[in-house]
Amino acid sequence: MTFTELKDEVERYGGMGEGALDVASVAAWAKGGLRMMCSAAPWPWMRMAFSWNLTAGTYAYNLRDIDATLQRVDAKEFRYDGGTSYLTWATVSSIDRTLEPSWKDDGTDSGTPEYIARVGTQLWVAGKPSAAHVSSYPSVYGYGWRHENWDEDGDINGGHLLLPDDFFEAAVQCSLAYGYHEEDDARAELFMQRWLNVYKPDMLATLDPGSNDRMFVPSWAYHADNADDNYGDGS
Repeated sequence: MTFTELKDEVERYGGMGEGALDVASVAAWAKGGLRMMCSAAPWPWMRMAFSWNLTAGTYAYNLRDIDATLQRVDAKEFRYDGGTSYLTWATVSSIDRTLEPSWKDDGTDSGTPEYIARVGTQLWVAGKPSAAHVSSYPSVYGYGWRHENWDEDGDINGGHLLLPDDFFEAAVQCSLAYGYHEEDDARAELFMQRWLNVYKPDMLATLDPGSNDRMFVPSWAYHADNADDNYGDGS
C-alpha cells in the first residue's frame, strides 16, 4: 500500500473533486490521519534500530543527522557496547546536578558516557566521550520509531507505507476523521468514533502476543514473582 493509494481512497470515500484545493486537502487529510495513527501506540511496524558515531569531546548530536526518519526514541535502549554499557536516560538538570554544570564546558575532562538526554532536536551524551572511549567504543546504538512513509520516491520501504495492508481501511477512516474535523464537518464525530471504538482496538490487539508467540524465558532470567532472582533489581 502506497501513500498515493491511500490518498485515492480518501478522495473516493470523501467524495472530493480534482481541483487544486481538493488535491492539497486529500494529501493533508491522509498525512494527518497517519500521524494520528502513529501517535496512538508504539506500533511494531514503526520500530527501527539506529546508531551513530561518537566524536571525542562532543556531547550533542542532531537527531536528523542520526536518522532523518527517526520520530521517537526508546529511552531505555541506548548502549555503546554490551549489556553493561547502557546509558541512563535523564534530564539535563539531573545530569548537571550529578556531574556538575560544567561537565559540557570547553576544557573540561572527557571520559566514559553514563547518561543520555534529549534537548530540543538533539541527543546529548554525558559526560563527553574521551578519545580513548571513542577508540574502543566508536558508536552508540538505540531503538526507536520512525515516522510513517509518505515519500513516493521510495526512500523508505520501497515507497510503500510502513502500515500493514490489513489496516488500510483503518488509515482511511482515521484520515477522514482528521479531515472532517479540520473542516469543522459534523461527520468528523462519526469517523472519529469508528477509529476509536472499532479500528484502534483492533490494531492495539496486535501488540498483545498470543501464548504461542511469546519468547521462551531462560531459567536464569528475572521473574516478577520471584524477588530472589539474581537478574534484575527485584522491584
